[in-house]
Amino acid sequence: MHLPDEDDDERLTSADGVSEQKLMAELKEENDPARPVQVIGPAFGPDVDLPALRRIATATGGAAYLIRDPRQIRELFRRSAALKICDDPRRCPAG
Repeated sequence: MHLPDEDDDERLTSADGVSEQKLMAELKEENDPARPVQVIGPAFGPDVDLPALRRIATATGGAAYLIRDPRQIRELFRRSAALKICDDPRRCPAG
């Protein structure tokens, strides 16, 4: 699970961080279908780049969620657990 902070958008595009394009390439290179690792990205606050977080999560078979109310976190963990136990990513529930 990736817990983004307000600086993540800047790091994804700055010279000091990793670009989204490079991150996607690394995720693809490191992917092991026999042992998949799914990125689950909860997005908190109005300044989060939700589309970018969704692209990253989707590339790993994970999901991104916009959290507007702290009570939604329980549902996020329920859905994340459903993704974790799904053994066929083509049939896993969408985030």
